[in-house]
Amino acid sequence: MTDTLSGREHRGEPTDASLEWVETPAVDAEAALSALDDAGCRRLLRAAGEPHTAGELIEACPIPRSTAYRKIDLLTEAGLFEEEIRIRSDGKHASGYCRAVDELTVSLSADEVEAGAGRSRALGD
Repeated sequence: MTDTLSGREHRGEPTDASLEWVETPAVDAEAALSALDDAGCRRLLRAAGEPHTAGELIEACPIPRSTAYRKIDLLTEAGLFEEEIRIRSDGKHASGYCRAVDELTVSLSADEVEAGAGRSRALGD
């Protein structure tokens, strides 16, 4: 299966021998699917392979500033973005955002829609 976020092949295990696969906390299935249906959210996800401030993400993606902030909030609430606080020497702190998942799986049943998520990380982290 091709990972639509990175375009790389992924079969449930990391392709790099120095990586291991780790389940991430639950993702809100409906919110994640809604976010993935939005082209702007997909652009932001592709751009956020490593932590970036909202301003850096906006520069990388052709999305209006006010729209981008709403999409970043949507991705964070869905569990697809992780937020970290960057502490600066000048005392001004900024949030950094990066993808929280490398893979998202969706399971459908008669009663519910569930999402599972995971990510690759360096061995020993």
